[in-house]
Parts: sequence; C-alpha cells; structure tokens
Amino acid sequence: MSKRIEQIYLAAGVEAPSVDEVMTRAGVSSSQRAQARKVLQLLLDDRKLVRIQGEMFMHSQVVQDLKTKLHVYASQHEPERLIDVAAFKDLAGVSRKYAIPLLEYFDREQVTRRAGDKRLILKPR
Repeated sequence: MSKRIEQIYLAAGVEAPSVDEVMTRAGVSSSQRAQARKVLQLLLDDRKLVRIQGEMFMHSQVVQDLKTKLHVYASQHEPERLIDVAAFKDLAGVSRKYAIPLLEYFDREQVTRRAGDKRLILKPR
C-alpha cells in the first residue's frame, strides 16, 4: 500500500490530489482507511511526502523539482530575484489553488521570502 500511495503522489505532480482521492485511486477500502492514514504518516516521516498545507501533500521529488525551478528562475532574474504569483503559476504549471499554498510553504522553508505582493527567491544555503 505504501508504494501505491507514494506512486500516486509522484504521478500527480504539482496537482496534489486530496487524501480521499488518493485512497480511492489506491483502492483502499473504508475498513483500511485508518491503516492507510498510518502509511501516509510513515511516508511523511520518511520524507517521501511533504505536507504543503493542512491535508495537501506532495511527493518530495516534485517539491525538490519546483525548488530547483525557482533557483534557476532567480539566477535568470538577478539581481532582483523576485517572482510574483502569476509568474510562479506559469513556472510551476499550477492554478492559484496550488500556487498560494506552495509559495507559503516555500516561505516557511526559507526558499522564498514575501516582499510586498512578490516573493524574493533566497539564495540556497
């Protein structure tokens, strides 16, 4: 079950499915939901999945790829290193529904920092 759930998140990319959608796609019956939630927690503990916000999870590889894209974008926009929501949506290939939680996640992870209505992409440590 762990591999199936991980594969579903990896295949979904940045369009993170809800936990219920994942359970349905993985063929998890309602009697197995509690166990599947424990599996989800193990995937988080093993850093295979990342909690973006609340019940929004993404595969760590997807998040890492986005982080790389942000750093490449920043290097092409020196010295300002600024990105706005519209540019991030294009860069990540996501709708606003995913863009805002992702940007807030990157703020918490100190990949970006809010600067007015834009984000400053911080240099990697």
